[in-house]
Amino acid sequence: MRKKLVFFVVSVIVVTFVLLYTPQTNRSNQPCLVNPMAPGTIVILNGIPAVGKTSIQKALQEIMEEPYLSLGVDNLLVGTLPEKCVTGDFLKKENPKDGVKGMHGYYAQDEQGKIFKLKFGPACRRLIRGMHRSFAAMANEQNNVIVDYILYDQKWLPDLVDALYGYRVYFVGVKAPLDIVQKREKKRGTSPEGHARAYYNKVHNHGEYDLIVDTLELSPEEAAQKIKTFISENPHPKSFQRLYKKLIK
Repeated sequence: MRKKLVFFVVSVIVVTFVLLYTPQTNRSNQPCLVNPMAPGTIVILNGIPAVGKTSIQKALQEIMEEPYLSLGVDNLLVGTLPEKCVTGDFLKKENPKDGVKGMHGYYAQDEQGKIFKLKFGPACRRLIRGMHRSFAAMANEQNNVIVDYILYDQKWLPDLVDALYGYRVYFVGVKAPLDIVQKREKKRGTSPEGHARAYYNKVHNHGEYDLIVDTLELSPEEAAQKIKTFISENPHPKSFQRLYKKLIK
């Protein structure tokens, strides 16, 4: 009888362990639930260049009680790709004769004049996929992260959503009227002319956010406070759940 009792107890422990720690392969039934093994919070600020994401990122770092790490798409692309793989008119480099491997910038025209666009090659696409998974890796180690993000290519979004399945992700749209952004872009002088306009109607095409902040109406500090309040009042963000069902399921 005692052996049977011991066997029963051991069996219960083993079954419980397996249920708790075996990765779930069928993820589509309950997408984007908070993962108890990855308590870090991820805040993604998506918007065009010069809209004010970096200023909000810094302000949010200051007011959050817990430390939040800052990451950025532009910094990653320019800072980690080999110099020979970052080409384009803005660098006075010739177009790559054997095709774009990394990131290539070029000027084009729209109805209002000159714009600046980017082409992304296979090395850049691999880098973006790795970057998406690095957000999850940070959260796995209980790091909180604020990402300065620009959805240059709508094809990036399904991968971003899939990579962050099961994590606590707040997707925040950062917007402002185009004329205001263009004035900031010119004053800042760090982006080629027409860069913001080239992507103004593209980065928000998916239409799904947990929160939208307007940097015409709000200062960086006010926008950061609005995000902080939203996070505290909404512990379970929903935008990635909706995007998962739309793009992945």
